[in-house]
Amino acid sequence: MIERVGFFQFVETYSDPLGELAKCLERENVRNALIVLPEGFNLGREYNINPCCKGQTREKPRFDAHCMLQFLSGMAAAREGLRFVGAVIDEYRRNCGYFIDGKNTPTLMCEKINSDGSCEYGPGKELQSENPIEVGDLAIGTLICVDAFQQVQPDEQGKRANIRRQHLFDAFGASKCPKYLLCIPAYLTADYLVPDWGKPEEEKEYWVVMANSSRARESYMAVNGQKQDFPSSNRDQNVIRTVNFEPKSRYGADKGSITESSR
Repeated sequence: MIERVGFFQFVETYSDPLGELAKCLERENVRNALIVLPEGFNLGREYNINPCCKGQTREKPRFDAHCMLQFLSGMAAAREGLRFVGAVIDEYRRNCGYFIDGKNTPTLMCEKINSDGSCEYGPGKELQSENPIEVGDLAIGTLICVDAFQQVQPDEQGKRANIRRQHLFDAFGASKCPKYLLCIPAYLTADYLVPDWGKPEEEKEYWVVMANSSRARESYMAVNGQKQDFPSSNRDQNVIRTVNFEPKSRYGADKGSITESSR
């Protein structure tokens, strides 16, 4: 049972992702929570920090992807009901999204398809993978950064990403779960509208959680297309923020039960 959902906004001390995550976890109620981690979590440096020329590749991540996933699994196993969704770049330069529950081998959910000009990764594939994953009454899907947003004038990669995006949204609609959650590990420097996949069925609600590692844009959560407000906001701090899942009638003026924690 997942009772809380949230994000880890990771915008400083990039050289120590696990240490910074551990500090924030100690200050937040993460019992039976799902936390979304940002893109390139194993880089050990800021994503796309310097301009990159076409055809170049960047230095490899400082933390091996498999080791990072093992450490995250251990952190999840050490806390009751904690789960992660995050993205790491592996030895083949694939930008991969995983579901991590601390009990099973991390589950590969997707590869990033769109190019963002960063030279951090190579072109991804549309995988036959577990995306979404159902946990209790929640269907959990993930798309990495710009793959979560409709490409208006797509190149070939963008067309494939749009098709994969629609397949995920169709799978959400076909799920019998009353809630569905789109997790977006990201490094976003521009504003994007909350992803919209049409009007959900009346008895369902859809959640979006975007975890960002750029100071330019804050991470966010949204319920049925509406971003949730928090008591305070600081895009320059590493922070975990979570919300309780609440009955649909709680949203609107009340916005649900919201807590926050920062380093």
